[in-house]
Amino acid sequence: MLRLPIAATILAALGAAVTAALWVRSVATSELLLPKPRGPFAVGRSVFDWIDAARNRELMVFVWYPAPAASQGVPAEHLPGKWGDLAKPRLPAGEVHSSSLQDAPVIEGRHPLLVLVPGMGNIPTDYSTIAEDLASFGYVIAGVAPTGSARVVVFPSGRVVRGTDGIDLEHRVEQQPVVARWLADCRFVLDQLPREGDWGDRIDWKRIGIFGHSFGGAVTLHALKEDRRFLRGADLDGAPHGAAVTNLDRPVLFLNGSPLPPSQRGLNDKILAEMQAICSSAKVGCEWKGYPEAGHANFSDRGALPLPWPLPRSRYGLTEIDGTAFLRKVSSDLKTFFDRL
Repeated sequence: MLRLPIAATILAALGAAVTAALWVRSVATSELLLPKPRGPFAVGRSVFDWIDAARNRELMVFVWYPAPAASQGVPAEHLPGKWGDLAKPRLPAGEVHSSSLQDAPVIEGRHPLLVLVPGMGNIPTDYSTIAEDLASFGYVIAGVAPTGSARVVVFPSGRVVRGTDGIDLEHRVEQQPVVARWLADCRFVLDQLPREGDWGDRIDWKRIGIFGHSFGGAVTLHALKEDRRFLRGADLDGAPHGAAVTNLDRPVLFLNGSPLPPSQRGLNDKILAEMQAICSSAKVGCEWKGYPEAGHANFSDRGALPLPWPLPRSRYGLTEIDGTAFLRKVSSDLKTFFDRL
């Protein structure tokens, strides 16, 4: 016969297991709806498979854009086909649905272009909320899936490339080769998009910006320094990586979340000092906004979706803030900044 304390422990463990199983089942069978865009236009999305012959490099690029308000069509899969299946272990369970229409017509006229650079390991669709919101206000958003750095990339041929790169906050200067590769990806998008159908006539090539999260924010800083086609750039909670960037002559916006844990206070202070040095040395303007209530992952869709397992939000880089409201605040910050292109 079991003694009471042992029996109670076993019963508690069984109860927790049943609760977790029911939670997983309820989430796995639910529809996970991303926040709807707020602008006057519908949102179209196209996905392109491009090869940069000069670098022998294949890239998948997601393009969100404004479509006529009355547009109807096939909803775009959050991640198409096999890609969605392979990415699910890092995404919340269940089917994620956004507001984009697959290959909807683009509204007439020329529209400003923003290149979206994801965080290390991420995919452009991890930022669908921000991309769709900006597109609904008239922006074209081209999100690059950096092959070899995104957690997984699936090409139309069926070829699968899993990411092997990572972030090393202690040795950020040494990551210049990865920074250079991502920067070349961004520049290639500007070269390739006008060759794709009617896109050359749908972009206002005098109004081009770039924004990125985490490692993508670091790449954004280098893009402003290295390619004069990028007229403005925004770094979303991204520490500088690679060679030092100073004396930017293009406007830059820093949106910063919560600091690193207390155990990494020295590193946090060093990174913050580097970012402030970039800002103070900027020749034509730097804007700085701190959101210490927001976790690092709150800058992505993860903050607006259920967690894939009932663990503390801090384990996912999230805080207790309203994830949807925060993403809309970030999108509004970006719109205000890039409206001055």
